[in-house]
Amino acid sequence: GVMVRRGRPLRRAGWVVPALLACACAAPSPAAAIDPLAPGPDGVRTVEYAAGSLRFSLPGTRLAGPITFEQPLEGSITYPEGPGPWKVLLFLHGNHSTCIVGDGAFVIPEPTSPDLLCPDVEGPGGEQIQTRVRNYAGYGYLAAVLASHGYAVVSPSANVINSTQAASPDIGATPRAEIIGATLDLLLRWNNGTGPVVPGRPERTVATKLTGRLELEHVGLMGHSRGGEAVTRFLEVNATRKQRYNVDGVVAVGPTDAANQAPGERTRGTNWAVLLPACDGDAIDGQGGNAFERAKDAPRGRTFAKFQWVVEGANHDWYNTVWTQEDGLWAPGSPVRVNDSACSPGSPASVRLSPDGQRRTGLALIGAFMRRYVGGERRLDAVLQDRAQLPRSACSAPAAVPCRALVRTSYVAPGRRVVIAPGKQGPTSRNALGGRLRAQGLAQLGWCDPDRGFGLAALEPQRPPVRRCPGPQ
Repeated sequence: GVMVRRGRPLRRAGWVVPALLACACAAPSPAAAIDPLAPGPDGVRTVEYAAGSLRFSLPGTRLAGPITFEQPLEGSITYPEGPGPWKVLLFLHGNHSTCIVGDGAFVIPEPTSPDLLCPDVEGPGGEQIQTRVRNYAGYGYLAAVLASHGYAVVSPSANVINSTQAASPDIGATPRAEIIGATLDLLLRWNNGTGPVVPGRPERTVATKLTGRLELEHVGLMGHSRGGEAVTRFLEVNATRKQRYNVDGVVAVGPTDAANQAPGERTRGTNWAVLLPACDGDAIDGQGGNAFERAKDAPRGRTFAKFQWVVEGANHDWYNTVWTQEDGLWAPGSPVRVNDSACSPGSPASVRLSPDGQRRTGLALIGAFMRRYVGGERRLDAVLQDRAQLPRSACSAPAAVPCRALVRTSYVAPGRRVVIAPGKQGPTSRNALGGRLRAQGLAQLGWCDPDRGFGLAALEPQRPPVRRCPGPQ
């Protein structure tokens, strides 16, 4: 469709679509004086919690029959020192190994495994022979900075869902969304002074530490990988819950797109952003870009801001500090050999960011988004929007790519509307009003359907082949 936007035009089928805008990563100007990487004035505390479990019953698929399991309601909460109240952020991890066994191998236990929960086990000499992977702890670097600025940041575990998601038609997005709701309910109980106590484990009992100190009228969500799809899915789940929460903003990092989700299609929407790692070796086709295409024009979401950030040199895993391995295509021993001059590790022309450099972009973009849309700090618009100016601290040193090209931003401001778009029938030849579309000078013309989702043949109904949308270029 044609929108009022600045940028280099991309021609398709005789109509003009603005392209992604380059982000100028320069020294802070007066308009961008806030550095989202800088710690705030508050001291920070982190507590790991355990508060019972959630019982799930998932329907069967072609790969697995129906399954019932319990997901522990556990994780960590990072909060400021002081009286509060603090606005609330929730970070949800995605699919990853959940257990380290005696030989040091990272594994995901089978749904029928007796070690599904992977408790920590020591041998007779004190050696660690089994270790639970605390995937939820991987966003502590981001939680600590935001907590120092006055936010309570909770990160729940979804480890058991990683072992059982083959039984779920939506790859676990709905159970993960229900974990979000249950965790927010837990915070509400702690805030009211009625939260659970862990017998014999005072270090894991939050109890009165948070009573009266949470501002649950303002909530922000960030999800990574399958968790990135789940935070968007929660907007739909939230609309049907008895206890609903006001979600001021959502960030999806390298999300899957199994169920064609987008804010504002089936709910009123919210401020929403997708971060796409340009060297993603896991969600290799930029599935989150499909969600952005739906989100930016969803009728019920027009009063909210929408963002797409493509981060050069970033991989899928390193926004989580627990996920230290290379992901997917780039992992040693990957059965698929890809010769990519920009992303392949060891390539002379590689633009790959270091783990620390990649996390700095997360601190800048995710941190600024939460402080802007949950905390109302409008001066952070300069970091987020078109022609954004990231602080120098967000750029890796030495820079893998020029600072000005580190992030490419697409921004849809509240209130913008599509003037005209391809029609549902014959989209390469007719627009939505029935007018004719003509293409000139194109080597290839096709229609990519952002509603296709990535899917797995064994987990979704059979459909006629449809061309997938390519990842961001």
